[in-house]
Amino acid sequence: MAYYLNILSMLVLLSCFMLMASKRIKSYILTFRLQSLLTALVALLMGIDGIKSGDGIDLFIICVIILGLKVIYIPRLLHKTFARVEYTVEKDFFLNIPILV
Repeated sequence: MAYYLNILSMLVLLSCFMLMASKRIKSYILTFRLQSLLTALVALLMGIDGIKSGDGIDLFIICVIILGLKVIYIPRLLHKTFARVEYTVEKDFFLNIPILV
């Protein structure tokens, strides 16, 4: 179980780097959704481990809340908001500004 948690932790860290390197709003939203899904999987694995040791189902509830809010609801809301906003790109940078700082 610890092996899977270590892999998921590395994937969450990698998704943080992906957020820093991305330049487009749609890629931000997609990476946010991926990161939230990985966090829900961590909660699910910890919940399975908790059930085996005799604890309650609180981490399963947290997993469902993360899936409902952060994986489904918030990205849909962000996509709808992004579709309504009109913007123009004046100059496209080769490197992302947070990387340059």
